[in-house]
Order: sequence, then C-alpha cells, then structure tokens
Amino acid sequence: MFRIAVRFLAVFLTVQGLMVTLSGAAAAAPRLQAGENSEETSPASGSNPEEREPRPELSASQLQHTPYQALPAAFITKWEALLHIRNGVNAIEYSDFYLTGRGNAVIDPERELRATLDYFRRDPEGACRYPARYYLIYHELPDSRDCPDFAEYRRNVFVSEVSLLLVYEDSSAFVSSMGHTGISIAGDNETGRKVKYAVTFMGQPRGIAEMVYEPMPGNYFLAPFAKFRDSYIVGENRSVKEYRIRTTEEERLWLYLHLFELKDQNVRYRFTVNNCANGSEHLLRVMSRDLEVPDYGSFLTPLEYVRYLKDSGLVSEEESYYTRTDQYYADLGRPVNPEEAPPLVRLSGGYVWSSLYGSGFSLKFMPFFREVSEDISASPVLENTDLLSVTMRSYRQRPYISEINFTNKYRYTDVLSPASLTPDLMIRFHGDVTAAHASLYPDLATGLGFSAGSGGLRPFYSVRAGLQIDSGGVNPYLLNTLGVFCTHPVLGRWSLSWRYALSDHEGYRGYRSRVSGTGSKRLTDNLWLELSGNYYRLSDNDRRDKGRLGSRRELLELSGGVALRF
Repeated sequence: MFRIAVRFLAVFLTVQGLMVTLSGAAAAAPRLQAGENSEETSPASGSNPEEREPRPELSASQLQHTPYQALPAAFITKWEALLHIRNGVNAIEYSDFYLTGRGNAVIDPERELRATLDYFRRDPEGACRYPARYYLIYHELPDSRDCPDFAEYRRNVFVSEVSLLLVYEDSSAFVSSMGHTGISIAGDNETGRKVKYAVTFMGQPRGIAEMVYEPMPGNYFLAPFAKFRDSYIVGENRSVKEYRIRTTEEERLWLYLHLFELKDQNVRYRFTVNNCANGSEHLLRVMSRDLEVPDYGSFLTPLEYVRYLKDSGLVSEEESYYTRTDQYYADLGRPVNPEEAPPLVRLSGGYVWSSLYGSGFSLKFMPFFREVSEDISASPVLENTDLLSVTMRSYRQRPYISEINFTNKYRYTDVLSPASLTPDLMIRFHGDVTAAHASLYPDLATGLGFSAGSGGLRPFYSVRAGLQIDSGGVNPYLLNTLGVFCTHPVLGRWSLSWRYALSDHEGYRGYRSRVSGTGSKRLTDNLWLELSGNYYRLSDNDRRDKGRLGSRRELLELSGGVALRF
C-alpha cells in the first residue's frame, strides 16, 4: 500500500497539454492523405511475417449458441481486447462505446457479445460503427457503400507501420516527470509518400480533486505526427523517441479497424488504472496479446511499457527526435537515454558525524527526485529536481526534521548549448546548519547555473539570489557556487565545490562559506552508495574560539549511506 500511495502521489502532477480530438482532427489539422483503397486492397498493407496468433474464426451462429466460456481462448482474448477489458475490468467508462452499459457500470463481455450480435442483425449500419467487432464475427470488412464515414476512412488511412512513442520525462518540470506515451501509424499514399499520424490518450482535468480522486474526461487524440512531435520538442523542450513494433499485416488490420471505433468516444482517464501508458497498451493489445504487459504492479508508467516491449523482443528499430540540447549531446556521443532513468521515488539514509554533536543518522524521503550528484547515466544534463522531500536527522537519540523542500530545481546549463537555459527555483523550510532541533524557517530563491564540457570532468558555476526568514528577521542573500563534477564508468560521479554567501546577516543558514564533496556509485538498478562531506566557516560574531575545529566558528560534517529507488 505504501508503494501504491507513493506512486499515486507521483502521478498527481503528471498532467499533460491537450491536442485535437479524433472528432475534431479534420477541422484542426490537415487530414490524412493516403492513396485510395479499393475493396480488394488491405488498408493495413505491408510485409507479412509469420503471424504470432491464430485468427479466431467462428460463424455468427456458433457465437450465438455457444456459451461464452466455451468459446475458443483466441476469440475471447481478441473480443475482450476490443472491449478494453482486462482481468474482468473495463477501462472505458462514461461512454457510449458499449451497448450494454455506460456510466461506471461493469461491462459483462458475454452480454456485450450477445448485444453486438443482435445489433448487427437489427441495424445494417451497426457494422459501420464497430468495424473491428464486425470483422471478428463475420470475417469480412463492412460494405463501404453502406458506410460513408468508414469508406472515407478507408480511402484516407493506411497502417503499414506501428510504433510506440515515448516523450522524454523532464525532471526540471514536475508535471512531466514520468514522461508520456502514444502510438504512431504510418502508410504510403498512391504517390509513395509516407503519411504519418500520432494517436495518444490524454485526460482533461477540471480541478485538483478530479485529478486525484475521480476519473476525468479523456479522449484518444489524433494529430499529424510532425505536429505532435514539434509540440513537445519546440513547445516543451522534450525529446521524442519512436519504437517500431514488429507486427503482421493481420495485426495492423485489427488496430486500423479499432481506431475507427474510438472516433468521437469520450473515454475516462484515471491516473492509476487508465493513464496514457494504459491507453497505448489497450490499443496495441488489440493487435496481439504479446503487446500486453502481464503484470505491472500498482499502475503502468511509460518507461515500464517501453522496457517491456524491448525486453520481449517486440521492437525492431528505434528513432530519436531530439531537442536542440539533446541533439548537442548526441552529436558529442553522449545521447540522452531515458530507458536508463531510475525509478522516481527515492529513500536514502545512513550514518552522519558532526564536529559539534558527534554521531547520528539521517533519513531523506523524496517522492519526486533527480539528484545532480547522483550516478545516473540516463542524461548528460546536469540538473537537480527535488519536490516535496523531507529530511530527518538524529543526534544523541533526539530525532528532528531538519529540512522540508517544496521544490528545489536547478540546472547547470552547458555554455555551448544556451537554448536549454532554465532558471532555478527553490522553496524550502529549514534552520541553520548548526541546529540540532526542528527550526523550519522559510527560504525562497531563484538563479542561474552554467557548466562547461561534456566529458568526465565538468566545471560549473551558479549564482542564486534569495530571501530567508530566520530568527534574526528577513535575510536577503546571494550565493555563489563554483565546483567541478567528475564522472567515471567504474567510480561513479563525484563532485567538489566551494560556496560563498553574501547577506545582511553575515551569511546564509549560519555560515559564510562552505566546501562540499559528494560521491555516488550505482550498485544495482535500485541501489546507490553515497558519501558526502561539508566544511563550514560559520558566521557567528563570537571569535573567541576561531580556528578550533568543532568550535562555534567551524563545522565539519561527514556522512555515508545508501539510497534506494522504487
């Protein structure tokens, strides 16, 4: 339950921008322009490798008179995939998509099958509404002469390629911290020009409560692929990666027909059971059960789905569409690789020694986290994201909360790639570094950071201006930090930095300057070893003990421990 609660909190802020709906795509964007499709031509043309699944063929009469559980497993699997039913639970809610219920009703796949058979017998246009269901039952496509909308769809849309799309997570923007998924479909028109579209599932929250506690309105959105790609690369400074999926012609035909069934449908979006990754999986599992993740725990994330497809050997090729910053690093041979990103939630702790208080321990919990000093190879960008973290310490068996971060994000922008320049933002509560009890004073700051180089040794500098309220009143300050990062494939990531504070209160958090060293080494996929040391020159006016380590003029802290991600 703890893991579910934490990940539920993590998706609380993962709300993405919206695109044109399937029903409005023709008005808002150029229409798909593919060659005319004759009745003899498959709309899902392309190579035809050996099929992974047998085609479930039964006559309509057999379906009508055979108990549902006695039907072939292949038919039941395909039927429930077309209904977006998994483990007895229907993902589509509050929609006219089903014939036997709407609202939050639980859909019985057997009743829906009987209702569909009756609907096709009663209404000749029923096949126009559900071409994939019709194809499963009658083993043929609806007659285009009776279905003008579907006929236009057949003339304009081809699906000879299917890919999963991954929009990179952006740890400097909390709403983008888990990434985003969709699918792309592509085919050649009569002139041989490839026409490509993106299909993605998104919610439309109307308030904070609905984002967390209630299902929100959602749709499958259709947009030209270039428009989808550029909306993230240019609009949100996030790269996009495409994973071509191994599919057969028959599998692509199932997806092609099912996409038409989702046109104009309102599909409820839920962060935990029907998010963007679930939405992509529901589309792809219509093609094959191989594309369904067997078990994904509390909920499915974009990176988990990508990793599953790759680990299962279902991806044939990959293509990246980079932002200017990511392209800069790719040209230097250090491409961003989101698949190497660790889990988002982090818990760290270990031994700490202070020259003032002796031995103790520290514990830090961070539901949203990317530490700039951590040994992570997913991205060469030097950035830090810290949201809603709590740090606890204990000396002499007296635990206390030493710091609460509402947000602390910053980036050391490469001087040769200024397009990624991002201002810092910090809102936190803490006391002086000498405090051994809870003294949480507000601290707000902003600034800029820069780095140079892209190899194992990268110097950096940052300047941050802020306003701290402490026991002495309001304290405006200016922090200057100069240092270097060292990254080694065996030793991990290490840093050494010097900070100097200018302020009205002769320092910041009780010190004038700080020399800091950190070390991080990834041991497993979820475990890190961490070391750190800080030497402070304190800002107390009492100079009687100046020069004696452990006095009120100096402070040394050493710590070592582990960090666990999940």
